[in-house]
Amino acid sequence: MTTEVLTPPSQLGSVSFQKYRPVIRRIFDIEGTLAIHRQNAPVEMVVRQSRQIFIDWLKQKNVYISHDGFSGKSFVSQPHFGYKPAEGIALEGQWAVQLIDDDKQVPERKWMTEFYLDYRQWPVRCCIRQTVSQPQNSTFELPEVTVPKLPHFVRTLCDEIGLYDSTHGFLPEPWEVEASSNFEEFYRVLLDSNRTRPILAVAKSKQEQAPLLNASWLAEHMLGIAHVLVLDSSCGWELEKRLGKDFTVYDGAVRTYQPSLSALDDEPYQHPLILSRKIQNWEGGTKALEEFLASRLTKSCSYALAKSNRLYAFSDFRNQQLEQQSVEEAATSEPSESVASERLQSLERQALTLKEERNYYEQEALGLETERNQTTKLMDALKAENISLLSSVRELTSENQQLIQSVHHQVEEYPSSLGELQAWAGKHWQGKLHFANRAYRGAKSAYYEDVELVYKALDLLANEYRDMRLNPGTQAFEDYQGRLLTLGLEDQDVFSSEGSAGSFGDEYYIDWQGQRSQLSQHLKKGNSHEQRYCLRVYYFWCNETEMVVIGWLPSHLKNRAT
Repeated sequence: MTTEVLTPPSQLGSVSFQKYRPVIRRIFDIEGTLAIHRQNAPVEMVVRQSRQIFIDWLKQKNVYISHDGFSGKSFVSQPHFGYKPAEGIALEGQWAVQLIDDDKQVPERKWMTEFYLDYRQWPVRCCIRQTVSQPQNSTFELPEVTVPKLPHFVRTLCDEIGLYDSTHGFLPEPWEVEASSNFEEFYRVLLDSNRTRPILAVAKSKQEQAPLLNASWLAEHMLGIAHVLVLDSSCGWELEKRLGKDFTVYDGAVRTYQPSLSALDDEPYQHPLILSRKIQNWEGGTKALEEFLASRLTKSCSYALAKSNRLYAFSDFRNQQLEQQSVEEAATSEPSESVASERLQSLERQALTLKEERNYYEQEALGLETERNQTTKLMDALKAENISLLSSVRELTSENQQLIQSVHHQVEEYPSSLGELQAWAGKHWQGKLHFANRAYRGAKSAYYEDVELVYKALDLLANEYRDMRLNPGTQAFEDYQGRLLTLGLEDQDVFSSEGSAGSFGDEYYIDWQGQRSQLSQHLKKGNSHEQRYCLRVYYFWCNETEMVVIGWLPSHLKNRAT
């Protein structure tokens, strides 16, 4: 990943690597498996075709490839006679190449493209990485890459070989999904626990029957980074039936479904949704939004791959090659001075690479901190807007409040199953109670026998308890306590001492409005830990939204006694 990689040790002398330490920026990272759709294809054929595609691209970039390079062996292409420098390293079951390309406009700026094949076992793995670097003392700023320009060989690889994430291939055109034909296949990929890339789902508009965004442009620029899909108008309703309305996408909206999607465990904000009205009013137009999505997904892909350790740096292979040479020489004779010198230079390069990586992550951390600050400001604005909207809703319903108070305990019969809790909550407690998705999960798997009492306890929190918090006073307090007594419930702090909740990891915490919030209170009935007779509703009060937040029910969470 440095400009000295191809320089012979004899020419390096005692040059200080630190003096020429470059500033480096990651452009994109791609990782996947090849040709899964051809299970019977010989590994040798897949590797040979993939290698040929990359070599053809190198030749177009004016790189001289020796016979060793064509046959999958190690090679070095020196920068002479107008050729660009490239190096290939072949190890047992692995092949890696690095191309260093000078920037045509900025002196000393270099673009590095790395290509890696791992065919030690089926399926064949492929990694592609591009970075840009320049000297630390350069007067030029590194380019702020918004949308990566993927090398043409990436598309050729997808077209002719097939590049896959889990069992689904990356497509150069958006995947058209229709509820009447291939919805089940899409749904399987959506919930596939082995999926490692986001799905960018673009819904067609009802009126236009076409997406508001240019899905073809997104698919072309997201090859190997994200899956781009276009859903017909019926898919949104089908998703709502299966995942709930918080996780669907329809009527021109666009949603990013992150890997490991779980409608029970995840919060909706973890899978960002942009509604059609927001798309139509996006500053800079839909083109600016498309570039924003492409940039965000590219960065998140690089970050996820860096955490997973599924990518390799070219310098790693150089070190492996030198170690192998040292072992071979040691088995026959004393290591030569040239190999020892090259090994020393390699170790210095490795140290430099680690410094470059650290510099990259420091830059990323600064960028993420900036994004976090911007997101915090946006969340504060949304909170204010939400509070204002809630206030407006309450004003509109104030004329009917007296009637609602007189009948809210006899509106209609409660459901006979806690599996209907989510639908009931959306109909009766909107703006009063918020349920974490794991609370719905707990309800669906509950063994508690008195289902009606659970609904009455939640009604109590939505009405008497909430009224007591909004209008504190003796009467409101007595109304709440009287209703508790009638239902045979107790309202207590979850822990008697501050900080005790932390002893149980995330058991007593949920993510709420971007913060880790503790479930500090619970309604309770019964001391038995037999789930059929023990009721617990864990919650806390949110002053900003004036809502009760339910984190878990109806069973007992883990504590020291359990």
